[in-house]
Formats: sequence, C-alpha cells, structure tokens
Amino acid sequence: MKIAVTGATGFLGEHLCLKLRQLGHELFEYNSKNLDLSKPITLPNSIDVLYHLAANARVQWAKKDPFADFKINALGTLNVLESVRKSSIKKIIYVSSCLVYKELIDSNEKDAVGTNEISGPYGISKLVGEYYIKEYAKIYGIDYVILRPTGFYGPGMKKNAIFDIIEGILNK
Repeated sequence: MKIAVTGATGFLGEHLCLKLRQLGHELFEYNSKNLDLSKPITLPNSIDVLYHLAANARVQWAKKDPFADFKINALGTLNVLESVRKSSIKKIIYVSSCLVYKELIDSNEKDAVGTNEISGPYGISKLVGEYYIKEYAKIYGIDYVILRPTGFYGPGMKKNAIFDIIEGILNK
C-alpha cells in the first residue's frame, strides 16, 4: 500500500513510519522542511491512505500566538484536505487531540464537542480540523478516522510533562 505521512519527523510520525516500513508499505514522508502546510500543497495521486500528524504540538505556544497555531493546525488541515480531494486519496487518518474537550476528567470519545468550552486555542484549532474532515467526507466521499490521543511516551521521547511524571514516579 502507498501511504503518506505528514509530520513524519515528529515523535509519533517517526514511530509510525518505522512500523509502516516494517510492514512493507511504500511511504511518502512529509515534514516542515519538505511541505509547507500554510500554503496549498500537492500530494501524489497514487497514495492510498494519508496519515495527517503534522501540527503545532506546543499547547503553550498556541496561547501566545493563536494565529500561527491556527495557520498550522486548522488551515494546514484544510490545505491537506484540498490536496486529498484533488489527488483522489480515499482515506485520511487525522491525529487530533483530547484538548477538544475542556474538562478532561471523565471525558470519553462519545462526549459531545463543539457545544461546550474547549481547552484553549490549540483545542480550537484541532477541532476546526476535525470539522473540516467530516465536511469533506460528506461532500467528497473521503473515508476518515479521527484520533484524540491524550499524550505520548516511549523510546526517543524528548523531555516533556509525561517524561517528568514517569521520571518522578521511578525516582520516588
């Protein structure tokens, strides 16, 4: 299968690409050096599935510069969708965020979003991406999956809050 991955050099993207290569898939890997999501893009017509992982992942930066965050996350997703539509890619897998919810305690994937408050500019920009994906699916028949992960941890992880929590637990 021919698979494209945006955000291929991020933590999740690197691990995903490694696994997809191990499974024998042909990959088209995109990152901020070879794909500018703030502008219209062109993806190859031969792609079967697109994993859209590219995003501003720095939640605090989104609060400081919501315009730049929106440009990467929401507008970037719209540019990806336009390219998906034009190149006839049939499926997109989008990594959103649990921050589309305001209250994360006791939230689950069946909870309604969009009618309640959202966890800041980052959550808003990711939710806008979700809505565009759902709309493109309706209009153009694109199959999709939306994931709302809470946090990542694993080999090669750079220091972050999850790293600090686990390190604290291990060091008592």
